[in-house]
Amino acid sequence: MGHVLMPKAGRHHSAHEVAERLRREFACIEVDADAGAEAAASAADWLESRLDVLFVDAPERRERARQRVALLRSLAPGDALRIDFGDTWDTARSITVFPDEPIRFGYGGDEDERAARATVERCAHALECDLVLF
Repeated sequence: MGHVLMPKAGRHHSAHEVAERLRREFACIEVDADAGAEAAASAADWLESRLDVLFVDAPERRERARQRVALLRSLAPGDALRIDFGDTWDTARSITVFPDEPIRFGYGGDEDERAARATVERCAHALECDLVLF
Protein backbone atom coordinates (compact mmCIF):
# COMPACT_ATOMS: atom_id res chain seq x y z
CA MET A 1 0.00 0.00 0.00
CA GLY A 2 1.13 3.52 -0.67
CA HIS A 3 0.26 6.92 -2.04
CA VAL A 4 1.04 8.65 -5.29
CA LEU A 5 1.11 12.42 -5.75
CA MET A 6 -0.88 13.52 -8.79
CA PRO A 7 -0.40 17.15 -9.89
CA LYS A 8 -3.57 19.25 -9.72
CA ALA A 9 -2.37 21.31 -12.69
CA GLY A 10 -1.75 18.23 -14.83
CA ARG A 11 2.03 18.50 -15.14
CA HIS A 12 4.78 17.09 -12.98
CA HIS A 13 7.31 19.48 -11.48
CA SER A 14 10.97 19.08 -12.39
CA ALA A 15 13.17 17.46 -9.75
CA HIS A 16 14.73 20.85 -8.98
CA GLU A 17 11.31 22.48 -8.54
CA VAL A 18 10.30 19.67 -6.16
CA ALA A 19 13.48 20.24 -4.14
CA GLU A 20 12.90 24.01 -3.97
CA ARG A 21 9.28 23.65 -2.87
CA LEU A 22 10.20 21.10 -0.20
CA ARG A 23 13.05 23.37 0.96
CA ARG A 24 10.48 26.09 1.66
CA GLU A 25 8.16 23.68 3.51
CA PHE A 26 10.44 21.54 5.68
CA ALA A 27 13.25 22.30 8.15
CA CYS A 28 15.40 19.34 7.10
CA ILE A 29 16.17 18.54 3.48
CA GLU A 30 18.98 16.76 1.69
CA VAL A 31 19.18 16.52 -2.10
CA ASP A 32 21.37 13.88 -3.74
CA ALA A 33 21.84 13.96 -7.53
CA ASP A 34 24.19 10.94 -7.52
CA ALA A 35 21.57 8.79 -5.75
CA GLY A 36 18.96 10.06 -8.23
CA ALA A 37 21.14 9.04 -11.17
CA GLU A 38 21.76 5.60 -9.63
CA ALA A 39 18.02 5.13 -9.09
CA ALA A 40 17.31 6.12 -12.71
CA ALA A 41 19.88 3.62 -13.99
CA SER A 42 18.48 0.91 -11.74
CA ALA A 43 14.91 1.62 -12.89
CA ALA A 44 16.04 1.49 -16.53
CA ASP A 45 17.83 -1.84 -15.95
CA TRP A 46 14.81 -3.32 -14.18
CA LEU A 47 12.34 -2.23 -16.86
CA GLU A 48 14.59 -3.28 -19.74
CA SER A 49 15.09 -6.75 -18.27
CA ARG A 50 11.33 -7.29 -18.11
CA LEU A 51 10.10 -5.71 -21.35
CA ASP A 52 9.24 -8.96 -23.09
CA VAL A 53 7.55 -10.46 -20.02
CA LEU A 54 5.55 -7.45 -18.88
CA PHE A 55 4.38 -6.44 -22.35
CA VAL A 56 4.20 -9.78 -24.16
CA ASP A 57 0.77 -9.01 -25.66
CA ALA A 58 1.10 -5.23 -25.78
CA PRO A 59 3.59 -4.10 -28.43
CA GLU A 60 2.61 -0.42 -28.17
CA ARG A 61 3.12 -0.41 -24.41
CA ARG A 62 6.41 -2.28 -24.87
CA GLU A 63 7.60 0.43 -27.28
CA ARG A 64 6.63 3.18 -24.81
CA ALA A 65 8.53 1.28 -22.09
CA ARG A 66 11.59 1.07 -24.37
CA GLN A 67 11.36 4.82 -24.86
CA ARG A 68 11.16 5.25 -21.08
CA VAL A 69 14.31 3.13 -20.67
CA ALA A 70 16.11 5.33 -23.21
CA LEU A 71 14.95 8.48 -21.44
CA LEU A 72 16.08 7.21 -18.03
CA ARG A 73 19.50 6.34 -19.47
CA SER A 74 19.88 9.75 -21.12
CA LEU A 75 19.05 11.98 -18.16
CA ALA A 76 21.38 14.89 -17.54
CA PRO A 77 22.98 15.18 -14.09
CA GLY A 78 20.37 16.48 -11.66
CA ASP A 79 17.34 15.52 -13.76
CA ALA A 80 16.59 12.76 -11.24
CA LEU A 81 17.05 13.51 -7.55
CA ARG A 82 16.77 11.64 -4.31
CA ILE A 83 15.31 13.98 -1.71
CA ASP A 84 15.15 13.30 2.03
CA PHE A 85 12.93 15.76 3.87
CA GLY A 86 10.99 16.36 7.06
CA ASP A 87 10.67 18.55 10.11
CA THR A 88 13.37 16.47 11.82
CA TRP A 89 15.70 13.80 10.53
CA ASP A 90 13.91 11.30 12.79
CA THR A 91 10.65 11.86 10.89
CA ALA A 92 12.17 12.44 7.43
CA ARG A 93 10.83 10.66 4.35
CA SER A 94 12.73 9.85 1.18
CA ILE A 95 11.57 10.20 -2.43
CA THR A 96 13.25 9.84 -5.78
CA VAL A 97 11.99 12.24 -8.43
CA PHE A 98 12.17 11.26 -12.10
CA PRO A 99 11.08 13.52 -14.98
CA ASP A 100 7.41 13.17 -15.94
CA GLU A 101 6.63 10.58 -13.27
CA PRO A 102 4.43 10.93 -10.21
CA ILE A 103 6.04 10.79 -6.78
CA ARG A 104 5.23 7.64 -4.83
CA PHE A 105 5.34 6.87 -1.13
CA GLY A 106 5.45 3.27 0.07
CA TYR A 107 4.97 2.21 3.66
CA GLY A 108 6.21 -0.61 5.84
CA GLY A 109 2.73 -1.14 7.29
CA ASP A 110 -0.14 0.72 8.90
CA GLU A 111 2.01 2.19 11.68
CA ASP A 112 4.55 3.55 9.20
CA GLU A 113 1.74 5.07 7.11
CA ARG A 114 0.22 6.77 10.17
CA ALA A 115 3.64 8.11 11.20
CA ALA A 116 4.29 9.49 7.71
CA ARG A 117 0.82 10.85 7.01
CA ALA A 118 1.30 14.48 8.11
CA THR A 119 4.63 14.78 6.28
CA VAL A 120 3.23 13.22 3.11
CA GLU A 121 0.15 15.47 3.20
CA ARG A 122 2.34 18.57 3.61
CA CYS A 123 4.52 17.39 0.74
CA ALA A 124 1.42 17.00 -1.45
CA HIS A 125 0.24 20.48 -0.47
CA ALA A 126 3.66 22.06 -1.14
CA LEU A 127 3.76 20.43 -4.57
CA GLU A 128 0.12 21.27 -5.37
CA CYS A 129 -0.76 17.60 -5.75
CA ASP A 130 -3.63 15.32 -4.83
CA LEU A 131 -2.76 12.36 -2.62
CA VAL A 132 -4.08 9.17 -4.24
CA LEU A 133 -4.04 5.72 -2.66
CA PHE A 134 -2.56 2.90 -4.76
